[in-house]
Amino acid sequence: MGKLSAVILAGMLMVGCGGNPDGQGTALDEEPPSTAAATADAAGDSDLSKPRVASRYQGSIDRAWQAAVNGENPAGRCAALKGSTLLVFRGDDDEAKQGAREAVEACSVTVSARYFLTYIEEIIEGERTCRDLLTETAVNIGAMITTVGEESDAVRKARRARLLDAIAPQVREVCPELARAIL
Repeated sequence: MGKLSAVILAGMLMVGCGGNPDGQGTALDEEPPSTAAATADAAGDSDLSKPRVASRYQGSIDRAWQAAVNGENPAGRCAALKGSTLLVFRGDDDEAKQGAREAVEACSVTVSARYFLTYIEEIIEGERTCRDLLTETAVNIGAMITTVGEESDAVRKARRARLLDAIAPQVREVCPELARAIL
């Protein structure tokens, strides 16, 4: 791996896994909390359930999912996951590449949708506004939707469409005046 690739990979991992303010480890060191997330998962507030992916990526998906359920933007965690897949695409193992693609798909679409659904729940509770959601989607959807390996721009656009389809009913119900702009 070239020096530039190593620097980029290290940067992506640091962005997604920055140390905690108290200096006690990083997001990759922590076990996902099992409090409100388990309740939210079981509550059935949406048709989304935590994705299951290849075991080498499941821990990253679990941490990103937990962040999304807690109302924290999972984009950094998904970027770290994508960074961990980069070397897979330099090899010849088609099964490993498929596992990596599925993990990136899960983080880009399902985990991101869970985050926006949690965001919408916060609008309902009066903690945020529809204008906040408009800003959040405008700023973050591009960063959340990623491709890996030799995937085309069409794959990125299809992931974006699946993410927006997953949140569209709730956006239209809760923020009808801004739904068109958000979606």
